[in-house]
Amino acid sequence: MDWSFAGEVLGVVPVAYVVGTLSAGVMLVAVLAMLPESYKYWLGRPSRFDAYDARMELWPHGVTAWRIFRRSITALCLLGLPFLLSTMTFMIVGGGGTPVGAFAESALFAFGAIESVGVISVVLINRPRLLVPPHLRDEPGLLASWLG
Repeated sequence: MDWSFAGEVLGVVPVAYVVGTLSAGVMLVAVLAMLPESYKYWLGRPSRFDAYDARMELWPHGVTAWRIFRRSITALCLLGLPFLLSTMTFMIVGGGGTPVGAFAESALFAFGAIESVGVISVVLINRPRLLVPPHLRDEPGLLASWLG
């Protein structure tokens, strides 16, 4: 893919690669910061997510959306790590022009598809059970909430 229209940094690296690497890096830091709380939440121990339960009516999309977000955050963290790492690798090596870049590009699309399908299935139908925290596996998904 030719990103030359966006300009270059120091005449070498396209701006889109620099911006992509930085934004993926920021998202990676955010996911890594949420990982310990997500792990505690997975085990059913008190976490910061529980502290917000008392104020979940303040969540912009209602109580159901808060519960769905809370249930899917672990899957988002676990599935998001390889996606962000492959994104950063793809951007750092400069795209798919090299063997490492081509592999990173393939991994990027594969992990992106896996993350999307995994998180959407947790949100809509609360499955696969492997991605849902054990103490939340009996809750209905969004489809059951809408239809029920």
